[in-house]
Amino acid sequence: MAAVALALSVAQNRRIAALLVGPGGAESLADSPEQVLRLRRAGYLAELTGGPVAAKEVRVFGVDGFLIGRYAAVMRAFLTPQARGRRAVVHGYGVVLALQLFGAAGTFGALAWLAAAGTLTAAALAQSVLAALLVFAYGAGGHHMFEIAHGSKPYQAVMRLLDQPPTA
Repeated sequence: MAAVALALSVAQNRRIAALLVGPGGAESLADSPEQVLRLRRAGYLAELTGGPVAAKEVRVFGVDGFLIGRYAAVMRAFLTPQARGRRAVVHGYGVVLALQLFGAAGTFGALAWLAAAGTLTAAALAQSVLAALLVFAYGAGGHHMFEIAHGSKPYQAVMRLLDQPPTA
């Protein structure tokens, strides 16, 4: 039973990692050419609307509302696929946690039954409970995948900056 619980924990962590940072994962959506174009367009609109270069023309012609509306639409188009992917990850993680809860209940139920029947010594029961807790703690560690995924973007940005050749 412990081997099944460990296999389930490993499988669920791999699944969550693939949903987040794997090919086609929620975090790789921002790197698609369409998303890069949307983000670039949103940056341009933000600079045009709030930047000092075109501030006078924006005020004189009264196009600030139009530009802000365009910016909001472009950002919504940029964020929608990522939000959808992240919701799928959270939903998948909920399913994984439910499976883990049932596995934990079964494991601890079997341990309690064996202890009540007298086939398990106190030392063996303590070892089994500790082993089961470690397996389930590993499986519940999937929330660290979210932290890794969200921390990977700033790390990649810094690495791109460090990889650029120095300008003279």
